[in-house]
Amino acid sequence: MDHITAPSALLFPLAETAARLRARGVAVLADGDLVTVVLPREYPHPVNEGETYTTIWADMWRFVDGKADEHWDTALIN
Repeated sequence: MDHITAPSALLFPLAETAARLRARGVAVLADGDLVTVVLPREYPHPVNEGETYTTIWADMWRFVDGKADEHWDTALIN
């Protein structure tokens, strides 16, 4: 699967909006009230100038009553 559409019932209350959002995805995981989306990201290499490297970016949400209540994501050291 090259692209994923965010699960409209969990992440975006408006299905019309969710249908327009597309990203190259690695995984969408749901467990109880937690949803995690993992996406590939490319960054400049911090040591080798002019090179890039690919890693992942993860976002996690906790939902309460159908709405995102808390959010966490990965961090970078620049």
